[in-house]
Amino acid sequence: MFVAAGCRSNTVTGNVVAEKDSAAPVQSAQKPAAQTEQPAPATDDSIYAVECKQDSDCGETVYGERYCFQNGVVTPLTKNICVNPGSIKSYCKREMADEVLMCASGKEVCRKGECYVLANLPCTDSDGGKNYDVAGTVVDAEMLEYKDYCIDKYQIMEYFCPSTNKGLVLKEPKICTGGKCITGACVD
Repeated sequence: MFVAAGCRSNTVTGNVVAEKDSAAPVQSAQKPAAQTEQPAPATDDSIYAVECKQDSDCGETVYGERYCFQNGVVTPLTKNICVNPGSIKSYCKREMADEVLMCASGKEVCRKGECYVLANLPCTDSDGGKNYDVAGTVVDAEMLEYKDYCIDKYQIMEYFCPSTNKGLVLKEPKICTGGKCITGACVD
């Protein structure tokens, strides 16, 4: 049954009586369905935020303490990388890696995380140089040891540091004059 606004129904006869009812509110013919307040669609770009557009947006590269490995300088580092740069699927990730700088073979040596020129590093000789009567040990710039030794019972191999090239070791075979070679020294 349809009831017009401002009218009421006579339930006995079913006739509609047109009466102005000032107390009754005006209602539409159909009741609207219950509505819940929906938020307006967001126009804020934060929903679709781009986390990064390039690697530098993710932070700086962090460098660790350098060390030597197989005559190279190794620098551990943590890189921050932008994956899918510039898109809404972008994100930052960390990646650990090592940078390696090889020292020049035969010319440089790695010590304490640095390449040093061999010729500028010390060379030490425990017997003071070309001293055939004393068995000595030479330590070069690479911290390698060389010990004087007997080639045979009358000949010695003498190691020494050259004055012109400090970091390197030279060797020289020498015949023991007037004696024999015993444990790396010429003995009379």
